[in-house]
Amino acid sequence: MNEDYRLERRLNERKICLGCFASKHIPITGEVYNFSHQFVESGQLDKYIPTQENPLQDEVMKYGGDYFQMACSAILEAWEKHKERFPNKV
Repeated sequence: MNEDYRLERRLNERKICLGCFASKHIPITGEVYNFSHQFVESGQLDKYIPTQENPLQDEVMKYGGDYFQMACSAILEAWEKHKERFPNKV
């Protein structure tokens, strides 16, 4: 895979994470940014990003066809688990 494309894709995925937090009025702290970075780099967001091979039609219908809300739901669920595991960090 083209390295520039991979970096741009990961940057856009971090934007999705940060946009999710902002849409829920969660301040973008260093911990939120680090969580977003790790969430993306670990590939956890990949399963919520549609592709030509897997447009996630069935999954997104649960969110009224809103891919952002589908991804945001998964991000916030992982964030809650992160806060439980590391209560002193957040």
